[in-house]
Amino acid sequence: MTTTLTPPKNQVTLISRLVLSASAGCIASTFCHPLDVVRVQMQTAGAQYSSPFDATYQIFKRGGMRTLWGGLSAAYLRQFTYSAFRMAVFSYTLEAVKHKRSSLSRSKEKKLPLEIQLALGAFAGITGSIIGNPAELALVRMADDSKLPLDQQRNYKTSLHACARIFHEEGLQGLWRGVINSSLRAAVVNSFQLGIYGPTKQKLVEYQPTIFISTSNLFTMFVGANISAFCAIGASMPFDVVKSRLMSMAIVHGQSPKYTGMIDCFSKIFQQNGIFIFWRGFLPAFVKLAPYTVISFTALETLTKISGKSSAF
Repeated sequence: MTTTLTPPKNQVTLISRLVLSASAGCIASTFCHPLDVVRVQMQTAGAQYSSPFDATYQIFKRGGMRTLWGGLSAAYLRQFTYSAFRMAVFSYTLEAVKHKRSSLSRSKEKKLPLEIQLALGAFAGITGSIIGNPAELALVRMADDSKLPLDQQRNYKTSLHACARIFHEEGLQGLWRGVINSSLRAAVVNSFQLGIYGPTKQKLVEYQPTIFISTSNLFTMFVGANISAFCAIGASMPFDVVKSRLMSMAIVHGQSPKYTGMIDCFSKIFQQNGIFIFWRGFLPAFVKLAPYTVISFTALETLTKISGKSSAF
């Protein structure tokens, strides 16, 4: 008997899932991007902002509404790389593992242990992070640009222009700056955001079926998304702060970089600001991830159902 991991015949293909995931991600990013701008600037600005509200006000005051959507093209590029691959790989492998387990056990039960879903989420996150690092780098820099002095602003025109300039000025290695830290962060985030989301919805329905009618109910999805987002943000914020600092760091030829790597960055941030700096920007990060999760997951499940083949999670 073969144990090769193969998806069921009626499953949506990986290519289709990539397109569906990217589309769902773009829908969510359109609404949630200003929160990403606030999060990035709070993580890279030190004590410049006293709160998320102060950061939002100062960013708006500097450049108006357009500044709050700074780097939106990079966010879209990120959806077609990082988000597309992480959600597509997770949903594809999840369905394939369920199919393999049910075929081996000769049972229709497709419920997977939590640890398997966490592992699949981590794997999907790492895959998406490696592929999407250039887009993530462009997003961080474009979102951070408005707070820099005029003579230090990079003034990238679009996400593709940002990637082209980074490649020209910093080489191919520059496009994957911070990729190790980003991959670790993505593994943690997606273990919780993707891995916990489905089991959380199932538990809500089991414990309170009169309130949480089904796993596809909008209220159930909303509560499940908020729980998974809270856990994901809490666990991943230190990686996120280090990632933002490394990616926004100016690279000047002939001068040593401010941080030599992930460990050096973590150490210097801790020595200068203490442990709580690693959770700076938690509120905008959570406020962004929660609705982003609800919107993107709802859109993905809806689009997948329209395809008429199988579910997204």
